[in-house]
Amino acid sequence: MLRIVRAPLPILTLSISIWTSSGLLAGCGTASHRDPDGGTATDEKKPKRDASEPRADAGGGRRDGSAPNADAGPNPDGSLGDAAPELWARVGVPDAETQLYFQPLEEDGPISIRMGGQGGTHALIAIQCAGFGNRVTHQVSMRDLDGDGEVATLPLPRPRPVSCDEAGVCKISPIYVLLGGLAEPENWDGLHVEVTATVNNADGLEASHTTTGYLTRD
Repeated sequence: MLRIVRAPLPILTLSISIWTSSGLLAGCGTASHRDPDGGTATDEKKPKRDASEPRADAGGGRRDGSAPNADAGPNPDGSLGDAAPELWARVGVPDAETQLYFQPLEEDGPISIRMGGQGGTHALIAIQCAGFGNRVTHQVSMRDLDGDGEVATLPLPRPRPVSCDEAGVCKISPIYVLLGGLAEPENWDGLHVEVTATVNNADGLEASHTTTGYLTRD
């Protein structure tokens, strides 16, 4: 009599994987097979990386938000971290060519005045500061040293971004100080004034600087 003996079929579980242009993205399930002794062997997966572990991103920072090097200037949130320089502010004037760069205002130095597009006349001021990060509020006041007049820029409602170098020194230029109310317009040219600049940030840090100069139509 002829007997037919059926051998046990191997058990196979398919693994579905998704391929992208960068390679294998993910897999589902496990691959298993019967070993020669009749048991079942399963291919083990590699352990997953702990999602809480910081790792470098493409821009050189860390996923936890910390800066890779605190000495490299302001952090993305505007703070300077442990590398914050000494807190200070300084009154100056814009450069004559572009008005975008800070130039120191020496005591009793010249302050240019210009007529604005809407007819008002302004004094041109610049500020240099450090220790605040790259988001600040600022205000400039100007007082007539030969009279009682005083004017000031409007206070900013919230900190604004400013341009800073790698050392954390920032500049704000130009700042237009409207002269109406400081003195009679015919007395503006040559007027001896006191200028005060005050800088703050969201952490409550504040610094100010006062110097003197004279207004000039150049």
